[in-house]
Amino acid sequence: MSSSSIPTEKDRKYDRQLRLWASSGQHALENAHVCLIGATATGSEILKNLVLPGIGQFTVVDDGMVNENDVASNFFVSFDEVGKSRAECVRALINELNPEVKGHAIASSPSEFINKQALQEYSLIIACNVSPSDLGTLSTSLYERNVPLVIADTVGFYGYFRIVFKEHTVIETHPDSLVELRLDRPWKELQDYANSFNLDYLSPSDLAHVPYVVLLLIHIQKWKSEHNGNLPKDVDEKRAFKQQISDAKGSDDPENFDEAVAAVWRLATPSGIPSYKTEELFKDPQLSDLSNASPFWVLVAALKKYLETPESEGLLPLPGVLPDMKADTKGFVTLQNLYIERSKKDLELFETVLHDLVKEKNLPVQIPHETVLAFCKNAKFVTALKGSVLELNGSKSSSYAYDDDKEDLFHIYIAIRAYKLFLEANGHPPGLINEKDDLITEAKKVLQTFGYNEVNETTRNVLNEVVRCAGAELQNIAALLGGVGGQEVIKLITHQYLPLDNTLIYDGISSKTAAFRF
Repeated sequence: MSSSSIPTEKDRKYDRQLRLWASSGQHALENAHVCLIGATATGSEILKNLVLPGIGQFTVVDDGMVNENDVASNFFVSFDEVGKSRAECVRALINELNPEVKGHAIASSPSEFINKQALQEYSLIIACNVSPSDLGTLSTSLYERNVPLVIADTVGFYGYFRIVFKEHTVIETHPDSLVELRLDRPWKELQDYANSFNLDYLSPSDLAHVPYVVLLLIHIQKWKSEHNGNLPKDVDEKRAFKQQISDAKGSDDPENFDEAVAAVWRLATPSGIPSYKTEELFKDPQLSDLSNASPFWVLVAALKKYLETPESEGLLPLPGVLPDMKADTKGFVTLQNLYIERSKKDLELFETVLHDLVKEKNLPVQIPHETVLAFCKNAKFVTALKGSVLELNGSKSSSYAYDDDKEDLFHIYIAIRAYKLFLEANGHPPGLINEKDDLITEAKKVLQTFGYNEVNETTRNVLNEVVRCAGAELQNIAALLGGVGGQEVIKLITHQYLPLDNTLIYDGISSKTAAFRF
């Protein structure tokens, strides 16, 4: 084993997560600086789930002192720290989980921090227990800079999680499979390799080890010769095509023929053709002026030009990924090399197109080879998500069918927003019976942004629970939302996997979650 292939201590430490987002994702994580505004139990749990996998830096902003309520709900403060800076206590204990991470603490109120701090130095900001007014200021500032904002709050058994961004691009969405066999559009070398097999003269043992891709290509060619060059289309034709393959396997029952029959469904999806999502990317206004475009949009522009070249045949770059299959070693390796070589050829063509585009437009971008490789491999699935501004009291929200359905977690969403408005107006959480009416008034304000004027019975019951818990955080609810939050923040930082779009509500009483887009 060469020295370069020996895992480093860091590789061993982060082995399991490197399998999820690879070195590129880990690099993005280690270069990120996350800011937590509000050292609540929920915020601390999210931060913990970022520090453990090795976020580069984090900053905790909170002007409060540790009290007994904090000790009851937050694992990252103790009784010995009552009366001390909450920001510093949370920072210190979380930092112990991973000393390689740089932690900072700022004893400042959210309002002061949001209005005076240079927020652009942070990769992402997490806001917990921040007032609606401050959230509005923060959201507006970050939205224009396209810095993600994550809002997370728990009230008793209820949890609220919201992601705000202007645009979020993802190259590596990690679909279920990147396999593309191109059975309907085989290139010359692949078809020639399939034609080199004469199935009629193979022994039963050799026939049982012919890769199913070869079997399909041979039988597709035979089918097309008998059907005016057309592939099997409807259900009856596909059934007949499967029977054609099954009839050819002889008296034995080789596994590779069964694999070929099972893979006939792949013919229903044209190989390498841009999807409607890809076509939507090509229509994006950002392609009209690339002078200040991000690397993602430069790659999209290059892909559009790539598809216009005769060499591409109008097909997206081949991923070059093969599934496992029954075959002898020689046959599988030969087939694998054919797909890899074609993938390399497509990559070389794409890089040429990209280089010419950058040179022609005199673009100030340098895109690493690894990024270009990942883009080509995932070209069919690359995505640009368009976010929405934060919905605030008094602003017109998207429509929603509000009724008395007890299973609808929208009632919890209304209650939490009403709770935040009450907290800002009164300086303390609702906890007295006579404060329920004031909370209902706030809920009515929120509902009016959706076009409704009355608070129904189900929402009133949820508001009763909010009053009953008197603003308390429950550690198990905070931990659950912290797990969800940590996962979503990592998606946003690494630009891998698809993040939540855009609101999650959790009901800890019934153990249910629901996603909304507002």
